[in-house]
Amino acid sequence: MIDNIPLYTADTSALSFPVFSMETVRSRDVLRRDFLPPVTYGTFSTLIDSVLFGVIAPGWSLVKPLFITIEQDDDGCYLASDDLFAVYGVGDTPSDALQDYIQSLTGYYELVAEQAGQDALDLAVFHRVQRYLRKTSP
Repeated sequence: MIDNIPLYTADTSALSFPVFSMETVRSRDVLRRDFLPPVTYGTFSTLIDSVLFGVIAPGWSLVKPLFITIEQDDDGCYLASDDLFAVYGVGDTPSDALQDYIQSLTGYYELVAEQAGQDALDLAVFHRVQRYLRKTSP
């Protein structure tokens, strides 16, 4: 199923980067790192920025492009994640990680859909997810 998902690779170059501590301060959306040393928890040897769009699984469709990052850690495992919903998937290959991500995303949709009637905040979260992901007929 993963072979039918439109996946557009933006960058496949090797990359290693530091992770900054929680004390890093944002000032008018500009990350200020000049006053703190980086705290490195691990490196990622591969970073692939991709875009998912269209049918991603039977009964599920992305109606807006969703940017996905696929990273490989020091142990060789892959992690697929987004910056919008804090959803992720893991796997032994980029394809496995992406498939796990899609299952997590659809599970997240189901969870917020179930909670949407409880209060205004839950409903707002559900509407935010619906701007990207739609349940369709299988």
